[in-house]
Amino acid sequence: MERKTTMNNKKYFITLTPIGKYFFGGDMKFSTGNKATDNKFASYIIESMQTPQQTSLLGMLRFLLLSNDPDSFDASLNQIKEKALTAKTKGEKNRVEALIGKTSFTVNDNEKNNADSLQKELHGLNDYGKIHSIGPCCIYRKTDGKAFFPRKVNDDMRISFAKNTKAYIHGEERTLPTIEVKKKKDTATNVEWEDFSGKYFIATKWIAADGTSLEEKEIFVKDTRIGIDKNPNGKANNEGFYKQISYRLKENFCFAFEATIDDIDITAYDGQVVTVGADASAFVLNVYDPTNKKISEKSYQIPSSQPNVKHQVMLISDAYIPTDTLNSALYAITDIRPFRFLHTVNREKAEEYNTKYSKLLQSNRYDLYKAGSLFFFDTKEQADNFCSALKALKEFDQIGYNRT
Repeated sequence: MERKTTMNNKKYFITLTPIGKYFFGGDMKFSTGNKATDNKFASYIIESMQTPQQTSLLGMLRFLLLSNDPDSFDASLNQIKEKALTAKTKGEKNRVEALIGKTSFTVNDNEKNNADSLQKELHGLNDYGKIHSIGPCCIYRKTDGKAFFPRKVNDDMRISFAKNTKAYIHGEERTLPTIEVKKKKDTATNVEWEDFSGKYFIATKWIAADGTSLEEKEIFVKDTRIGIDKNPNGKANNEGFYKQISYRLKENFCFAFEATIDDIDITAYDGQVVTVGADASAFVLNVYDPTNKKISEKSYQIPSSQPNVKHQVMLISDAYIPTDTLNSALYAITDIRPFRFLHTVNREKAEEYNTKYSKLLQSNRYDLYKAGSLFFFDTKEQADNFCSALKALKEFDQIGYNRT
């Protein structure tokens, strides 16, 4: 299914400012008492992701449109109206489906297959009703209107393919570049370099389009809570110790992304409080028409990859990369983020969306390459083909994944 941009499409700039701490879950969870899942995913230390999944942003937008439509949603009961789930004529979309689509994110009938063997020809756009597409999430600094995206390689590293080394990895010949890191930084002109070793930690820096960079500690603050769950009888639970690490954003920072919406002016929802993530963390949502003078024309500009280092591609968002596409890269500096999502179909009752009371279908695990990862290629053509292959996974690209 192809969805084309029409005159009724409008792109909005959306910011999400946390109200206090926030928590975005991942693969690991606290013990639930279900041995089948606890053996795989339970831990007493759980740390939030720093940024939300794109599927979480999509879910927030779908509920935003739904909850603001009085003909579809009963706010007093916090549930969809039954009549809104019934189409007037056979084969016609019901009101809710026309508004937000029938289902949440899906990988188009490939869930029954192994995630590593997805067939490209089956990938296509999903129908989210009035939501045409969303862009990758960034960190937005309100004071100067700059959008910051993560990058693994920064000014503390120097990469060169001028003197490369041939090596065999898993039986395949690979080209390894020369990588150096700063040894000391007394002044801008007095910098010593040393060879990279496995002991060196490659920190992620956040980069704006004009080259401004920030370290993680300048944006994020950890909020650690330690506790012990008790049994119903009041006695201590030997397995009840837990440590939860949430995050806060420093003052004047927020999350931001773009969304293209059909027919609905969502600036009317500006200032509403929305929830995002497994723990329903609260955020103030602000919506701007990009032509609004409150938003700088330079907002949401995407930084370029490092120049003069082979032909390279930087991930602006997390990306699912099939093995054959990945193997086309000469060399890469990457990190992995586990990705799962709940597959939901529109239902009337609110409790039917709660994993404690219903058996929602959870996807296979996908290992996404984190935003900021760098891939190097021998030729520009190879780099362009790599980008095209990522974009061809349309359901991922549609919601802000696989962007370069």
